[in-house]
This record gives sequence, C-alpha cells and structure tokens, in this order.
Amino acid sequence: MNVAASWLPKNSFWMHCMIFILFQFLFIYLDGAKIWKWFQLNPLGEWLYTKLDMLFRLFQFYVSPELNRISLVWIIVLFIHLFITIGRSLLQRKK
Repeated sequence: MNVAASWLPKNSFWMHCMIFILFQFLFIYLDGAKIWKWFQLNPLGEWLYTKLDMLFRLFQFYVSPELNRISLVWIIVLFIHLFITIGRSLLQRKK
C-alpha cells in the first residue's frame, strides 16, 4: 500500500475539482467587490507571491488581484493533487 497517498480518499480529486469550479463561479460573482480587501498574506504567502510574480502577472482571470492570487495557488494545488492521484493509480496497477 502506498503510504504517501493513502490519506487521500479515492475520488477526492474530482470533489476537489468540483469545489474549485463552484468557487470560481462565486469569484466571478464577487469580482471587483471590496470584500477581498481584508485578505492579507502571511510571510510565507508573501514569499510565495514574490516567487510566482511572473505567473500572477501572466494569468489575470479577475479584476481583483486577491482573487487572481487565490485562483492561481488553487490551480497549483489542483495539479499537485492530480499528480498524486495519477501516481497512486499507477502504483495500484503495478500490483
């Protein structure tokens, strides 16, 4: 059994994608609203923002920079989750 990915439920990637899509619709609805001004990054988030600044400038989905940051980081997390899911299914096929 693969211990590294055993903590993830079997269909969690698809649930993660659906939650991401639902939040994107919410972001479209709230884009440009002043509610996102309370969102402040911690020191780790600031470091990540400086390292990924080129990506943040490249992918501008929304008017609000806070929503763009949240969406881009979430996309990165989705790709990591996808790679874990693919790796787990490949390891299970080998057995």
